[in-house]
Amino acid sequence: MREISARMLAEERLECFRDALDRPDGFQVREGTNWLVRRDGATVSCFRISSGKARIVAEERSWRSSQLDVQGYASPAAGGLLFSAAGSVTYINSDGSIRWQFDHAPWEDSAIAKGACALTPSGSHVLATLRGPDDEEGRYAGDVCAVLDSESGDLVGQEIIPVYSGVYSFNHSLEHSNHVFLNAAHGQNDTYSLIINALSGDLNITQAGQVGDPLTGNCLDGSHFLKIDVGGDWLTLCEHRRDGSCPEKAEARTSDLNEYPDHQFVGKPGFVDLNTVLAAVAEETWSAESEHLLLDAQTLIPWARVSYPSEVSARPLPLGDGSWLTIENNSVRRWAG
Repeated sequence: MREISARMLAEERLECFRDALDRPDGFQVREGTNWLVRRDGATVSCFRISSGKARIVAEERSWRSSQLDVQGYASPAAGGLLFSAAGSVTYINSDGSIRWQFDHAPWEDSAIAKGACALTPSGSHVLATLRGPDDEEGRYAGDVCAVLDSESGDLVGQEIIPVYSGVYSFNHSLEHSNHVFLNAAHGQNDTYSLIINALSGDLNITQAGQVGDPLTGNCLDGSHFLKIDVGGDWLTLCEHRRDGSCPEKAEARTSDLNEYPDHQFVGKPGFVDLNTVLAAVAEETWSAESEHLLLDAQTLIPWARVSYPSEVSARPLPLGDGSWLTIENNSVRRWAG
């Protein structure tokens, strides 16, 4: 396997980010760009990654409120902030004032279930995962994905999804497509990956590939996306077609990696650009050390290993513009091959 030397393009110091990436809202695509989100007590800070590769952060937005000092999911939203807590979804304006708060039935077990929220790409609606209703016999029917009006917070519609007290995360495509991606983790081994179109306020939800493999990384063109095995044994490239189908186009298995047969894919593999996928492999899911591999974006065949001018053990965050980030302690670095 070839070796590609990484070039460091920028380095900045950002406090308390290593733990942030372990949360569902730590790294997001919103408004056609990448964001890092940090929560520290009652303060939420959103960092927009610069489109210029000579720097890392282009903009920082911060909010401080007692309403944020709870377990929840934070999402940047057109200059404001959306926050999903155990029994509410709140839209906070850029000046810190509350635009609206939508209260809903709290999760039966908020230690397990964790809702999420996101502004739709058009900005007209908010998607939120909430506790669902009971059926006529009093049994829980399943969690729901709800559509709220972004100006008023009024409920526009909702649909039951096949998950019970799940852990959720939303992601946009970098190209501003109408689709929103939703990971819905159910228990330790099952994850429903869903694609949602709510352009007109009506929900159109389709299953993104097989059940069990969560979506990972970024999506560049709105149609091709990556899924990772929960155990890290394989990485799959899928295509979302106009008819709603999502066939698998390619697969990479760690068992086929001659140099890393006992490793697994870890972190958030994603597209460096339209031609290249960057993925980390390690001996264990939580291993401190990992190797970074470049894969062909059409076939997922590994073609190079990344080497760094100084020691780098953190898992990479591909940005889709030819560069990627690594975060070591409080040092955030931007790289290119």
